[in-house]
Amino acid sequence: MTDTNLQSTFDTLRTRVLAVAAVHRRCSLAEGAGWLVWVLGLPLLATAGLERAIGLPFWLRAPVLPLLGVAAAWWGWRRIIRPLRERYTPTRAALLVEAKRPELGSRLVSALEVFPDLEAERPRFDSAMVGALVLHTQRATAQDDFRAVIDRTRARRQLIAGGVTLLLWLAVFIFDSAGMSRALGSFVSAWDDVRNVAQKATGAEIVVAPLDRPAYLTGSSVTLHATQQGFRSGEMQVFTRNEGDAEWHAFSLQVDSGGHATHSAANASKTFECYFASNRIQSRRVTVVITERPRIVNLTVEYELPAYARRAPIVQPRSDGNLKALFGSSVILTVEANKPLKSLVMTRSFAKEPEPFSVGGRHARDVVRLDLDKWRADERAAIPETYRLTLTDEFGYTNADADRDYELVVQKDQPPVISFVGLPHKSSAQEPHILEKNLAGIALTVRAKDDWGLGKITLHYRIEDLDTGAEKLKDSRVRRFDVPRAEVPQLSLLRLAEIGATVGQRVVFWAEAEDTYDLEPGKGPHTARTPAYKLAVVSQEDMFTEVAYKDDWSTQWYDSLKVATLSDREIPVRQSPDREPPAKVAEKLLNAPQVTDRLRGADRRLVQDYFDSLNAAKTK
Repeated sequence: MTDTNLQSTFDTLRTRVLAVAAVHRRCSLAEGAGWLVWVLGLPLLATAGLERAIGLPFWLRAPVLPLLGVAAAWWGWRRIIRPLRERYTPTRAALLVEAKRPELGSRLVSALEVFPDLEAERPRFDSAMVGALVLHTQRATAQDDFRAVIDRTRARRQLIAGGVTLLLWLAVFIFDSAGMSRALGSFVSAWDDVRNVAQKATGAEIVVAPLDRPAYLTGSSVTLHATQQGFRSGEMQVFTRNEGDAEWHAFSLQVDSGGHATHSAANASKTFECYFASNRIQSRRVTVVITERPRIVNLTVEYELPAYARRAPIVQPRSDGNLKALFGSSVILTVEANKPLKSLVMTRSFAKEPEPFSVGGRHARDVVRLDLDKWRADERAAIPETYRLTLTDEFGYTNADADRDYELVVQKDQPPVISFVGLPHKSSAQEPHILEKNLAGIALTVRAKDDWGLGKITLHYRIEDLDTGAEKLKDSRVRRFDVPRAEVPQLSLLRLAEIGATVGQRVVFWAEAEDTYDLEPGKGPHTARTPAYKLAVVSQEDMFTEVAYKDDWSTQWYDSLKVATLSDREIPVRQSPDREPPAKVAEKLLNAPQVTDRLRGADRRLVQDYFDSLNAAKTK
């Protein structure tokens, strides 16, 4: 058998032995818990029953709870805590098994204790003998359930006794819950009697119980408790007056047998002071503070934009709390509350730790910087986040809407948009033919806009040969803006006549726009680019030839990769009836404006009449 199998056999044996320890621990805890319940529960139930039936003097009731607490602490330690803290080693658990199974002798303990010797540098025992001992012990006891050696009878008995005690308590409370509650409460109040006896030696007084809170909310009911100490009287009054009033208002109170009296002020709306009196004995004056919850009266928001925007801060004097800010901005929040604040904390969805405000009186201020790396990496145009504002006053009260989620939308700077204005193109796929003399009338004008400001517009152009496509000239025009502009409705960068293009050449041009975004130096500013547009500079004869063969002429005749399909064909003799002499028609066509889709009126009619005449000749 390999070492791995031997180790597995030992682990199995050890696990079975440790299971005995677990069962023994549970039985000990169950036995202790059951014993503790009935040993403490039954005497307490009997004492409470006597108090409920005949009433016990305070000197008998007073020691009940202390004795109960001491007994619970001592026996709880011995019966529950100590067994719970005890360590069960495999050897101890094995001894439990051997104590109940004498036929095992000491084999089980020996197998568990000598096995670790195999890994020692100088083993004390022969490894073959140790392995044989472990294997024999495991095989000989494989069918035995070691957990059966634990006697669960005592644990069951104690649990049954504890359960019966709990059922008795439940039955008593079902039939007389009020009486038992008073009886148990008397064990606590007995110490008040003890205190009164002790105070009689030092003199009589009326003690007003401390308020349960430093201040009460407007509309709350305030309950004041007063106790006669050192004397007993069936009459006592309370005197109250609101803040700012001069007159006191008196109310008679009922005093119980313990000398206690209670005064309740319902729906209190103003701060008031009061004191209790019985004959000539008066209590100290107590001021009851009535306040309202803190709330936001006004929220002022100031946006300090990133430096690249080059804009003055944006101020919202009365904000609803829902914020939209550019990434990289600093948002300054100034909160005005209805009362002096102790603290103001912002809880943010994008941060683990809350953000405290700087507080001064009724105002609080904080600066929120919107420059987290996770927002920098986020590709969304608007990143939704939330935050909450928790106002706390000097009394510990918070605003009623502390759980309200305010919106915070972090806006990312978007790339600019740019396009040409007034080009003779329907789309960038077209390549209009332009006469050289008409180049001066075509201006390359762009329209551009950006969300936070354009920094630069660049016009790129080059001149190519129509036949070969060889580049003749390449240049650009740049227009920079010292102050970023959100929109450029129309900017003329160049007139085509300025670049020197001649007949037989093609002009290719496009425009780029850059904003001033600089929060990611590795990427640079955002850039937008128009498609590349083409214009062919041709002669007036080329324009006429293209029109004359419009039906079967390839408009890409000047492309270096194609040739005109009818470039070598002579112009056929017209056979259609002439409405006008051909020379006159040709003269009109040559003198007509450029033949484009923008022809209107008489010019279009002239060209269309000529095409109609050609079509009439073909149909014959």
